[in-house]
Amino acid sequence: MGFGKKTDYASGRTLDLDMTYKNIIKPAVTEVGYECIRANVV
Repeated sequence: MGFGKKTDYASGRTLDLDMTYKNIIKPAVTEVGYECIRANVV
């Protein structure tokens, strides 16, 4: 997974991948009983 803000070149939208991780990915992984750890965080 990427990180930071990226531009979707097809639509021109700015996507905040950190917020996607925080608000969607991590809660879903945690809810099913796994620990979610990002590789880019020390």
